[in-house]
Amino acid sequence: MKRFISLFVFLFFLMNVAFAQRSAIEFSKKKNQHTIDVDIASISYAFAHRYQQNLTLGVRLNVGVSFRALLTNPSFYYDCDQCGGPTWEHVRASGPFFFDLLKVQLFYRYHLPKHFYFDAGPYYSYGFNNFEIINFANTTGLEASAMYHFWLVHVGLRMQAGWQFFQYANGFKTNYFGVFVTPLVIGFQF
Repeated sequence: MKRFISLFVFLFFLMNVAFAQRSAIEFSKKKNQHTIDVDIASISYAFAHRYQQNLTLGVRLNVGVSFRALLTNPSFYYDCDQCGGPTWEHVRASGPFFFDLLKVQLFYRYHLPKHFYFDAGPYYSYGFNNFEIINFANTTGLEASAMYHFWLVHVGLRMQAGWQFFQYANGFKTNYFGVFVTPLVIGFQF
């Protein structure tokens, strides 16, 4: 596994050195824009098509275990095994993290001059809260990404605001609205 990761990192940087002669602005002017991102243990692919100078629309597919940290602390009904029934508590009491296994997003891409671009749009994801893998959840909401790009590499973060819909193993259902952040996204574009 270490060899595979080392080979991937080496090829990643070799590609960037080989194509370093390209201008960073060139990416924003491309008609078809492709990006591949990694964060923690997931990978995502995005395709965006530039219809007009200020109209770039796309779709992103994310698979793997994508990490999101909860920024807000909403309340929800928690199905407590030791409590004899659902209890009203804050989300952070049961853990501030969420892990996406699959996420699909439609987005609008806005390029700023030079090296920045933003993606924003609705998303749907399927994953689990904390390490309680038996409690899967569906999430829907809005996601915004801010990326800094140079050569063929981009680095940034993603913020999500959306509803988490949980169904416990015993059939109990609950939900809450939360604001999440994925603090580090690294990838390359072509």
